Amino acid sequence: MINFIKNLNLSIKISLIGAGSVLLTAVALVVLAVWQSGVYNKLSQKEVNELIDDNIDNIANGVYNLVYTENEAVQQQVNYNLQVARRIFKNAGKVSLSNNKVTWNAINQYTKETFQVEIPQMQVNGRAVGSITANDYGNKIVDEVTELVGETATIFQRINKKGDMLRIATTVKNEHNKRALGTYIPATNPDGLPNPVVAAIMNNRTYHGRAYVVNEWYLTAYEPIKDEYGNIIGMLYGGVKQKNVEARLRNSILNTRVGKTGYVYVINGTGEKRGYYIISHHGIRDGENIWENKDSDGKYIIKMIVNKALTLKAGELATVRYRWQNPGESHPRWKIARLTYFAQWDWVIGTSVYEDELQYYYVILENGRNKMMTIMVIAGFIIILLISLTSIGFALTITRPLKQITKTAEIITTGNFDQFADIHSSGEIGKLAQTFNFMAHQLKITLEGLRNSESFLNKIVENIPDMIFVKETSEGRFVRFNKAGENLLGFNREEMLGKTDYDIFPEDVAAFFTAKDKDVVVSKIPLDIPEEKILTKNFGTRVLHTQKIPLLDDSGNPKFILGISEDITEIKKAEEALHKLNEELEHRVIERTKQLESANKELKDFAFIVSHDLKAPLRAVSQLAHWLKEDYYEKLDDEGKETIDIILRRIKRMDSLIDGILHYSRVGRLSEKREKVNILSLVNEVVSSLIIPSNIKIHVEGEFPTIIGDLTQFKQVFQNIISNSIKFMDKPEGIIKINCDSLADQWKFSVSDNGPGIEEKYFEKVFQIFQTLSSRDSQESTGIGLTIVKKIVELYGGEVHIESEINNGTTIIFTIPKTE
Repeated sequence: MINFIKNLNLSIKISLIGAGSVLLTAVALVVLAVWQSGVYNKLSQKEVNELIDDNIDNIANGVYNLVYTENEAVQQQVNYNLQVARRIFKNAGKVSLSNNKVTWNAINQYTKETFQVEIPQMQVNGRAVGSITANDYGNKIVDEVTELVGETATIFQRINKKGDMLRIATTVKNEHNKRALGTYIPATNPDGLPNPVVAAIMNNRTYHGRAYVVNEWYLTAYEPIKDEYGNIIGMLYGGVKQKNVEARLRNSILNTRVGKTGYVYVINGTGEKRGYYIISHHGIRDGENIWENKDSDGKYIIKMIVNKALTLKAGELATVRYRWQNPGESHPRWKIARLTYFAQWDWVIGTSVYEDELQYYYVILENGRNKMMTIMVIAGFIIILLISLTSIGFALTITRPLKQITKTAEIITTGNFDQFADIHSSGEIGKLAQTFNFMAHQLKITLEGLRNSESFLNKIVENIPDMIFVKETSEGRFVRFNKAGENLLGFNREEMLGKTDYDIFPEDVAAFFTAKDKDVVVSKIPLDIPEEKILTKNFGTRVLHTQKIPLLDDSGNPKFILGISEDITEIKKAEEALHKLNEELEHRVIERTKQLESANKELKDFAFIVSHDLKAPLRAVSQLAHWLKEDYYEKLDDEGKETIDIILRRIKRMDSLIDGILHYSRVGRLSEKREKVNILSLVNEVVSSLIIPSNIKIHVEGEFPTIIGDLTQFKQVFQNIISNSIKFMDKPEGIIKINCDSLADQWKFSVSDNGPGIEEKYFEKVFQIFQTLSSRDSQESTGIGLTIVKKIVELYGGEVHIESEINNGTTIIFTIPKTE
């Protein structure tokens, strides 16, 4: 063989050398290209995967943010509409309930059940509100609102203690396109849960959000309507039909594309329409019930999607993967759906696409790689066969750009993405360089986006006022620590990162923290630690409220622990101070109670002295005066007779004062003799027992209750008030009215007359003991009657006051709280 080669001519040897060199070079280049393209292919596939995931996430988040923005805009519009309604309703005049009753056939807006209810007529500025007539004053008010804002408005009236709300004036239409008058919102929904609208109103709060109105869902705002006493008697509403809002979003969602055939859809999440399409692919199946649909493996996929979406927080995403086969397709294909849930509208938003469509980019890369390798092999053989003498030159033209691409790829793998292959060629190597440079540029853009996202997240974490830290679960070392944590503990993050709790804190504290970390790792669920103490460098011992949250890897195992700690030291100090203050107040109450008990005993002793030690000599003086009158009255002159009469009147007044003191002292506490007292019967009994002049008429009005209490005490109250009205009546035709009204939590009693009236400056004086407004001789009055009234009323937790004008009569009003 060696001899044969030696005998070959030089041209053949050169050709063999050239061909061999080209062959070896070609083989080397192919091997190098395969290796480098494999490395680059893995890197590019990873980046493409991330780009695809980011693209789907961006679409899902974009649709969610679109819906969120629309909801905020509409809610602002609804709040403005409610402000307009409030202003128009307020300008219409004072709202009240009259004594006139109106009867409604109330229709439950959910069940359509009907019952008849009689309620007081609502009035605005004295004009009746609430009827089915088109010219009703209430309907004119809501029509004016609708004309101004272009949306619906309603006036509701509360029809019972539970808080059921009846539409008495509205521009909301029912299924017959007529005003939905007479429909009502029940305080309790058909599922037995409290209606959120009524619950908010009955707690004196304004309701904002989605609500069911007559027969459709609306975005709404409700606020309470109160009478002059602050009682909630109804509510005011403004709202926008949700379908109208959805229509504005429909085209944007329908025109959103994912991959080649992917799309975005919306499903109802809860309620009777759970599992119904709101927005389907191309809008073809809108309104269809797909709750029972199964995938190719027989799983109830819609149930799985909805149930998973309902667990998501605002803006949170989840993924469901399943096999699906459309009609006309030969076999099932894997499909993924990225899910998010917009709770305000009960929208489950899905971004769905077939996985094989996402593989399209991988196929392009692989085909390009295979094509490149094929061209390189064919070119190598052609060069060997046709250009043997120039194979070395061609080899150099091939190896140089490939080496440059290889070197650039190696630099890029170190993280320097500003490099590019500076090759100017129109051949296969030039195309490879262009493809390489394009992919490197796209990779740079992608990584810059990731860095920006990471920077944004870092700014959020660093500016949160609570301490945030992250530990890896294998050894419990800190891997993340924010600025608030540095300020709280007094450690730089460089001192914390890479360390365990035992490297930083005392052993007992570190053991406590480590035990809690283990609980989180084992349970795989968040752990709430209401209180834990920690010793800081600059602030001493602080009390923290900490939450520890497991961060799971793809296998569902905790890889990191996220900790969020709020410094609640000042809150705990405030709680301790409040507890101490409560103890001091309790001690003061005990001391004050002892003082009051002592004062009550002294008052009882004084009453005993008055009744036993003063009345005896008073009776003796009275007897002596009567003897003088009987024996010497006719012998005395006029002045003497007047003196005897004055003495007897003073003795009688003194006796009344003593009796008044005794009565006042006995009113000091609630009687143990408590019974059901029929107030109407008691009032009639008191009126019958009094001596009423013929020129005075007494009228008893209203519905009087039966109250648990002391019969004698209530009799004293009405007897003293009515007696005063009779005693001081100065009109030739006197009228006394006794009335009772039922308020939300108390009974309101009043006794009014058309007597002389009382100046406002004496309103408080008449309730003071022994105080009268007339001279001692002009009227026989002890000045203690109204004092006893005030004491008894306040003993039952009520209040008493006077309303009066000179020459226009007086009204004494008192209240008694309602009891079970």
